[in-house]
Amino acid sequence: LVQHLKLYRLRPFGPATLFEPSPPQRALAAESSCRAAMAYGAVETTLTILVWMGLNIAISTSTKWIFLYGKICEDGTDNCEVFEFPLTITVLHMVFSWGMCWLQLRLFHEAPKAAGLSLREQARKIAPLAVCFAASVAMGNLSLKYIYPSFSQMLGSMAPLITVGLAVAMQGQRFNCWTWASMPVICGGLVLCSAAEVNFNAVGALYCFGSTVLRALKSIVQGKLLEGAGMDSVTLLYYMAPWAALLLQAAAFAMEGLEPFRVLRRGLIGGVGADGLADPFAPAMTGGPLLVALLIASGLNA
Repeated sequence: LVQHLKLYRLRPFGPATLFEPSPPQRALAAESSCRAAMAYGAVETTLTILVWMGLNIAISTSTKWIFLYGKICEDGTDNCEVFEFPLTITVLHMVFSWGMCWLQLRLFHEAPKAAGLSLREQARKIAPLAVCFAASVAMGNLSLKYIYPSFSQMLGSMAPLITVGLAVAMQGQRFNCWTWASMPVICGGLVLCSAAEVNFNAVGALYCFGSTVLRALKSIVQGKLLEGAGMDSVTLLYYMAPWAALLLQAAAFAMEGLEPFRVLRRGLIGGVGADGLADPFAPAMTGGPLLVALLIASGLNA
């Protein structure tokens, strides 16, 4: 009891006597509060990483599902068209990304940082990063036409080595020996897994490798931009996604034409011939609602 009372100092206040914490007690409370804040931060960081990993796997899987199950078929026959248009799918990803950033900034009442960024400044600062970002996502989606998401994720494990190499080559950064010692472990396992891949495809592996290199380059450029421009990652994506969507849509028109829209129209509306023109004698089509559901799921994952 004596030891307990030593932690407090009695201070008279009117008719009553109040207890005021002593300096050791206040220090103990501050330390407890600091530990609670650190624990909360660790839990939040862990959950963020786990969610990111889950969504990263989900977007590859949902995109592959579009190539496998996104079919528009004539009712009662085996005559089907598969929605194999990776550039159009990537445009959809960019549109969903911009929309989700807009919702987050609106719902949380956060005005976009660097909101005064003029169109010329966006073209100078944002557009080059958007090109790298769009090319990375597009090549990743193209690779899924030839390889499975599991193999794509294995090849994506090269990202740490490529990022470290680019950081040393472009920025002259120095890393400790533990960083370099971990690289053979990561990439050695990657080589062993790739050598025994049953569904190996050289074209798909090349696209996936290019996507990984561009993603590493984007990470370095994005880090410098976030430090120098004073904006957060959500605001950066808010500005970057429209530029990427425009660039990808131009590439999609050049390489895929209007075929994606014709397939969608044929699957949803019907009464359209294989040439995309109205045909009252065209057979009934199936698979349209499933294709739209897969596209929406893939966009939300993005």
